[in-house]
Amino acid sequence: MNSVDVFAAVAGPGSFTGLRVGLTAVKGWAEVYGKPIAAISGLEAIAAQASGHQEVICPFLDARRGHVFGSTYRREPSKPGILQLQGEEAILTIEEFLSQVRQNCRGGQVVLVSATPEVLPHDLVESFVPGAQIEQVSASLAPTIGRLASDRAKRGELVDALGLDANYIRRSGADGRVMSAGGEESRGSSGVSVRTLATTDVPAILEILRESPEASGWSRHALLQMTSAGGPSMWVAERDGVVAGLLIGRSAADEFEIMNMAVSVAHRRQGIGSRLLETALDFSRKGGGARVYLEVRASNAPAIALYKLQGFTECGRRADYYRNPVEDAILFALTL
Repeated sequence: MNSVDVFAAVAGPGSFTGLRVGLTAVKGWAEVYGKPIAAISGLEAIAAQASGHQEVICPFLDARRGHVFGSTYRREPSKPGILQLQGEEAILTIEEFLSQVRQNCRGGQVVLVSATPEVLPHDLVESFVPGAQIEQVSASLAPTIGRLASDRAKRGELVDALGLDANYIRRSGADGRVMSAGGEESRGSSGVSVRTLATTDVPAILEILRESPEASGWSRHALLQMTSAGGPSMWVAERDGVVAGLLIGRSAADEFEIMNMAVSVAHRRQGIGSRLLETALDFSRKGGGARVYLEVRASNAPAIALYKLQGFTECGRRADYYRNPVEDAILFALTL
């Protein structure tokens, strides 16, 4: 391991579990051995396998439920071997993706590239982008990732273990706020309102986490980073203007993971945890989610009872996962 100069990993897009396994391994190695990381887009690794000479390359990955992860790259004549991303990587319906391809090709030659091209109906492709070529490439991305990482290292485009982050993509326009039909923040009959977590909520959140050792303990820096990055979905529950609880989760394709949830001691057993959980589940359903995952301390009986009440079932166990004190984590899953 000491002879490795650079670690490389796909940063996304893809399934939450798949990305997390790869990124966690690379983060650990890079931290222990003090080596940099090349974060590679899975879509770029697909596009880089295109064998033709078309100017526009549109890679896509099956995101299930009638959606694909897609993007558009252009070959740079002055920089052989380098692909320039046009716009953003996104999760789109098949029709939205093909419409984006039509808009980006602008009469140029275009090739659609994927390891699973069959997810695009041929007649639909022909109606949106007549004459577009479709190329099937290998689903084994490691060789291409290695080559792209080597090129990235030569250009000095590397990050350290702290800087490596996952590129989780969710539906464009998805919003963490919970709104009623009239555009108001969601407020239940119990007088509890749920809204998007803001930077100004961080002190109250830190206090809730301090008195909730059964929850994941995050630092002020980590919370501020998340509120400014726009990645995770973050909600707070308020009662009478006081922040009473929080829930933070993350979407990827049709999966949603609840990363942290806690309710202040003064507001427990008042239905606040249920409201936060229902908010996250509703958000995932509206975004096309199929499954929700979470983990909980084995001794946290109230939380386990709440999750089971919401329909979660135990799907695994991680021995000695938690610290202070050392304890197993029970994994729960819910099919929406």
